[in-house]
Amino acid sequence: MLAEHPLFYEEFYVYATSKEKLPKKKYLLPKDINLHHLWLLEQGHCMRNQVVNFCELKKLQGAGENLHYEAGSIETLINLVDMQQGITIVPHVATLKMPAKQKQNVHEFSKPKPMREVSLITL
Repeated sequence: MLAEHPLFYEEFYVYATSKEKLPKKKYLLPKDINLHHLWLLEQGHCMRNQVVNFCELKKLQGAGENLHYEAGSIETLINLVDMQQGITIVPHVATLKMPAKQKQNVHEFSKPKPMREVSLITL
């Protein structure tokens, strides 16, 4: 029998270069994200599903047509945004060791802030 042990809840952030035209406000809403510039993890990653659900991408007509910017890891997403522009959504842990230059690209969501539960699954 599997047992789930929740460890903590982790906040999500928007990561976007300064060239991305985000509203000049402290806290962002999901609707502030330009879906045409959004980089996501590949199909099969649970974080991708969380971002799709949080941003309500499935409800937006034609949004699926724009979700062809994909990567296999969060670090790759950040590097792609740095090199190619755009936006991605990253968990708090991905921001902890960022250099100061990259931390300038991190933006908070407004409340209720999107979070994910990080759990340990045991047999």
